[in-house]
Amino acid sequence: MVGALRAQFPKLSDFERDFPSLCFALATGVGKTRLMGAFISYLHAAYGFRHFFALAPNLTIYDKLIRDFTPNTAKYVFKGIAEFAVTVPEVIIGDNYEQRGTKSLLGGIEINIFNISKINTEAQGGKSPRTNIAPNRDMLINSVSAIERVSPNLERVLLITGTKYYGSHLGPFKTPARETDPRHAGANYYFDQIDWLTDFQKGKRWTWSDLRPQTLCGFAPGMAMSILPVIAVYAAIMKELGRPMAWPGKPGTGSNIYQVTDSGHFANAALWAATDPRCANQAYNITNGDYFRWQNLWPRLAAVFGMEAGEPSPMNLTEFMADKAPVWDAIVKKYGLTPYRFDEVVAWPFGDYVFNTSWDVMSNVTKCRQHGFHEVVDSEEMFVRLLTQFREQRIVP
Repeated sequence: MVGALRAQFPKLSDFERDFPSLCFALATGVGKTRLMGAFISYLHAAYGFRHFFALAPNLTIYDKLIRDFTPNTAKYVFKGIAEFAVTVPEVIIGDNYEQRGTKSLLGGIEINIFNISKINTEAQGGKSPRTNIAPNRDMLINSVSAIERVSPNLERVLLITGTKYYGSHLGPFKTPARETDPRHAGANYYFDQIDWLTDFQKGKRWTWSDLRPQTLCGFAPGMAMSILPVIAVYAAIMKELGRPMAWPGKPGTGSNIYQVTDSGHFANAALWAATDPRCANQAYNITNGDYFRWQNLWPRLAAVFGMEAGEPSPMNLTEFMADKAPVWDAIVKKYGLTPYRFDEVVAWPFGDYVFNTSWDVMSNVTKCRQHGFHEVVDSEEMFVRLLTQFREQRIVP
């Protein structure tokens, strides 16, 4: 299979693991699930693969995957495939995985579908982490345990946590935060994850690294848990209403020091942490390497949309935007934008959480530099670049 794909993509060398891993990055409506179904059919018929895992980036795609992989639905992806008519593929999701059947044991196939944004939304807005400790801990236990069993050449496990490890979501904390700082008081599933991973790794040939970014930023339309669509859609709504792009944070916010992590920058850091021997069993803060104050950055962000920032106008975005879906739908139609639903393009509670942080959020990134990762990103230029991309790609006008 690698040879066939290499004919189309010469830079492809291998799948970097014992099974093929494919990313379907296609525009809305062009048939991603049909293509997934075709790959599953091919891999099963040609190579005998029977176990598949589909990772959805958000609830909309997750629901669509379940629907399109379910027989007797309008867009069933295996319609007309004789073998699957006899033994229907078993779809395993969060609601039924504990009651899964035995089709795969009888020679059929199973398709596991998981929504990664479920983990993010459970922790959205800095809410108490107690309710999501077990799911996040068990997700790590199940995945690492399974991978270790089937991957004898496993060398490094990357755990992605974040600055909530230091209590950045709870209130003022010691800054700039260092990896050796004591843990904050109270529960945090990051603690459970790293404690389990550290204990499980003892005596093994493989090692781990813990990376701690802050407010990841990238061009990922449809991934609502991001501050970029919050800014972009907020600007579009306010402009349509004839209002300035005022800073929406409550009084006392915007002047504190903040930091973010560019997703491309973070990917480079992850590659470094996965391959550099110095990163074995180490934790690293990974941010852009600079800091900013929203009040100084906001006018330039407004300028990206041809708007004035105006005077601060404190508001609860979740409440203010609760009835603005018709406004968004009108904007999409008026400007011929990519037809994302209002509820899938942005998560307003996340915006309230970020913009209403009144304390400094700073990480010390000296350790990663001392161990070999020297890249930096200008956060102001990053915001301008990514927000401009949201406009150029017709996500916002």
